Amino acid sequence: DWDSLTTKDFEKTIGLINEMPNDKNTIVILSHSWVSQLKIAGIKNSENKLIRKDIGIEEIKKGIIEFKNLIGDRQLVVIGQVPTTNKEILYDIFTRPRFFVKMKNIEEYLLMELNEEYKQFNDNIYKYSLDTGIFIFLNPCDVLCKNNLCITTVNNKLIYSDSTHLS
Repeated sequence: DWDSLTTKDFEKTIGLINEMPNDKNTIVILSHSWVSQLKIAGIKNSENKLIRKDIGIEEIKKGIIEFKNLIGDRQLVVIGQVPTTNKEILYDIFTRPRFFVKMKNIEEYLLMELNEEYKQFNDNIYKYSLDTGIFIFLNPCDVLCKNNLCITTVNNKLIYSDSTHLS
């Protein structure tokens, strides 16, 4: 069951973090597919029972604070939502003739429009990082996107392994 595995993995991760020095020279990086998880995640009680299915940005913010409290004096770096390609799996498109032949315009696969929901999420968490001052926020869209268009290749190499995961 995914929920119990996730809880066990989290507890194991906290245990590993606690084996590291508890000082500012130790960096803990928190990265996630944030927006998609907002749609499927829920809140559990101490007995690991689901008590609420709908969560939002405020629960994410609260969770970041709780996580920071768990890791002590270690630096927390939160990586924001990575932009998606909004397309099929790019490796399939560019490496399989049956997909490539159907492609009318290669340019539409090289630059993708930034998802507004992802942009708003990242903007919100960035502002929260400034307001609280307890974590560093890195926005992948700052590197991958300009003028709301996001790249899918660097030096003619795909940077996505599918529509949502960087290679």
